[in-house]
Parts: sequence; structure tokens; C-alpha cells
Amino acid sequence: ARADLAAVINQLQRNDPANPDLAAAYADVGQANLALNQPDDAVTSFQAALRVVPNHFAASLGLGQAFLALNRIDDAVASLTIAVGAAIDAPSTIQARFWRARAYEAAGRIEDEVADLLAANAVLAANTPASGAESVAPTIAARLTAIGPLPTTTPTPTETPTLGTPPSPTPTATRTPRSSATATATRTLPPGVTSSATATLAASKTQTPVPGTTKPSATP
Repeated sequence: ARADLAAVINQLQRNDPANPDLAAAYADVGQANLALNQPDDAVTSFQAALRVVPNHFAASLGLGQAFLALNRIDDAVASLTIAVGAAIDAPSTIQARFWRARAYEAAGRIEDEVADLLAANAVLAANTPASGAESVAPTIAARLTAIGPLPTTTPTPTETPTLGTPPSPTPTATRTPRSSATATATRTLPPGVTSSATATLAASKTQTPVPGTTKPSATP
């Protein structure tokens, strides 16, 4: 069978290198390599198929399986994600989801694994029998049982503001300016002079002399 596939590949490469049948032939060779436990050769065959028809379902699925066999987990997830997007019917969807769940299991991504297993299970339940894809149903059920219920995340309570009367503003201390004292000029009296004498002296200094009069001078 492999010799026949090789002959088909050689003929198509010469006559019609863009023919989708060439991609299918490469994918078949890749599956034969996987069956013979030759994942490296399988990777080469599947990648050749994808060069002819990008996003080819069988080649993407087989490439993911080959990467998984080589423990290239991230590459396996990437290829199988392409296969999930390229699936066109129930059997191909179940196969792609099932194998991507296997890759997620290898990566320790349990929640993603469970999501794919449940999705595959839902397609199985809605399309029984699913053209041979139901062969993975026991494995899916056993794996979901082994995982058990996933832990739920308890949300952290947050403080919720209480509606109602808004809080009254905190009074702000204000400073009352002090009344300025009116400065009163004070005069220090000479010794022996009373306040009444001072007042008389002040009054006499404020009197205006009459014109034409001469202020008598003090007799010595």
C-alpha cells in the first residue's frame, strides 16, 4: 500500500502539484508512518500535505497526533486547534476535540481538556451513531470520571457602598481673626506734674493767638 501511495505521489507531483489528491496521499502516508510508530516520518508527510492544502483536516489532525507522540505538546495543541477549525462534520469534530483533549491532558491544562471532552460528548450524544467516531465514547467517559468535578472558584466579597443619605462632610475648623486693638498713644508725665495740669497745658498749646497781639514774655 505504501508503494502504491508513493507512486501516486510521484505522478501527481509531476503532473498536478496543486491537486488536493496529492495532499490526501501525503496524509495517508503520514497515517501509515504513525501506525508503524514512525512519528518523525509522519511529521514530514503531514507537513508536505499541508503545503499543498493548508488547513487540510486529516493532515492537521495527523500532525497533531505525531507531535503528541514526540512530546511536542505546544505544537500538538496548535495543529489540533487547526483541525478543530477545519472539521466539517460530527465525526471529524469528535476526533479533533478528542485528540486536542489528549494534548491538553499532556500539558496539564485540565480545564481545557474537560471543555473539549464535554464538547465531543455533546456531539456524540446528538449524532449517535457518528460514523465510527463513537469508538472514543468509552474513553471520554472514563477520563471525565477520573477527573471528577472541577473545583469552583469562590468569589472574594467586595465592599458594597450603602445607598441612602450621603455622609455629612467633616466640619473644617475656621480661624476667626482677632480684633485689632487700637493703639493709644500714652505720654509719660514728668515727675510732680498731674494729669489735670497736663490737660491745661495741652489746651493752652492748641489756642491760636489773636493777630496783632504779642504774647507776653515771662518776667525773669
